[in-house]
Amino acid sequence: MQRRHHPISLEQAVEEAPVLSQLMQKTRLSQQCAQSIADLVPAPLQTRLAYGQIEQGEWCILVQGNAVAAKVRQLLPLWLNRLQQQGLAVQKIRLRVQGAPASHYF
Repeated sequence: MQRRHHPISLEQAVEEAPVLSQLMQKTRLSQQCAQSIADLVPAPLQTRLAYGQIEQGEWCILVQGNAVAAKVRQLLPLWLNRLQQQGLAVQKIRLRVQGAPASHYF
């Protein structure tokens, strides 16, 4: 990588750095998958999901709490079918359950 003495855009810097470029591609693919299933995600669940990276055909979705995970498990076949119909490189969806948000007491 050569030193430059003029400014470049963030996108150009990311594309020129191999590790950052790869990370950006994974992020774009995850966003594309999230958009693909957006209409299949029930409204109450939308704020309780976070979409992670896709590694070797496995997409990780972070869910808030066991109750949300139970409902999402019912939807996984539908989501996976949609992703595969659209030609996205996902063969499996893995859930990672995070603790429920802490309640605040006053």
